[in-house]
Amino acid sequence: MVRTMGFPGRYEQGPGALKQLGRILSDMGQSRPLVLCDEFVSRHLWPEVGKALSEHGFEANSIVFPGECTKAAIASLCERSADY
Repeated sequence: MVRTMGFPGRYEQGPGALKQLGRILSDMGQSRPLVLCDEFVSRHLWPEVGKALSEHGFEANSIVFPGECTKAAIASLCERSADY
């Protein structure tokens, strides 16, 4: 069962939740999502996430978090995300 919880923002979980990502973002009025995740998540989940986005008409864009939260890494991610 997928559940919706109201924290600051929105949190959904449950079997098949990733497959609903495109619908969820569409319901929220989003138009240009950018997925930021680490290398492991990107390797294992990006195919499913990218498909879920594409099936709802979104361009499937992602960038990989380098693993360290430094000022330089944040600056680089900000610069790379500006392309999307």
